[in-house]
Amino acid sequence: HVCRTLQNLAAGSVRQKRSLLEAGVLGELAQTVDLHASDEEVVAQICALVINLLGDAPEIYSIFVSDGQIFARLSNIIAKHSSSDAVSVAACWAALKLALGGDRVCMAMMSAGIGKQLLDVLEIQRANEGVQLSICTTLKTLAQTADTICSELVRMGAVEAMVSALQRCDAIPPERRNALRSRWTQVREQAVLALRVLTTSETAKTAEVLRQINDAGLVGDVFGNEMQPHYDVL
Repeated sequence: HVCRTLQNLAAGSVRQKRSLLEAGVLGELAQTVDLHASDEEVVAQICALVINLLGDAPEIYSIFVSDGQIFARLSNIIAKHSSSDAVSVAACWAALKLALGGDRVCMAMMSAGIGKQLLDVLEIQRANEGVQLSICTTLKTLAQTADTICSELVRMGAVEAMVSALQRCDAIPPERRNALRSRWTQVREQAVLALRVLTTSETAKTAEVLRQINDAGLVGDVFGNEMQPHYDVL
């Protein structure tokens, strides 16, 4: 009940969000996660509260970075509850909301291991279109933020993960993929965009990466009609 009340307050104005933050809500959230780490309902509500707190105010993101407590907790939540549909959806959308906060936030996310956890959950939650969409979009956003993050994601296997996500989308019957309220078309769009960003990294410019994309029949999706970029020969 307390989490729901805080969610409602956090969904208010920037002034309300700042009041909650100044009252120490991030510290309280961190303690609650530590005490109720196995309670899926509580953990999902905390992720929803984080989403509401962030809103669209840049100064709120700065407070999250300065406080620093949420990043490691979110990483642990994603890892611990990777098989839970409800928590995975909430946690992955919270990660996406955080990733919109710019360089410092994205660096903090990567330092906390969130990038790696998202790649793991992408494979575990293969049939969950909400999780697939939020993770593909988050990885695209992280990769766009800085070359160092893009290269790190490539080293973690993000190219292979996006290729697999696209293959899963293409394996879904068209009538299901294009059904009302289905998100699989959006998943495919975001996975393609993520691949386009990831393949700009020098780390990805290898014959092996090109081979993976070519073997999956995705060269046209990723590179369009433009000349394929030069790849170093392994």
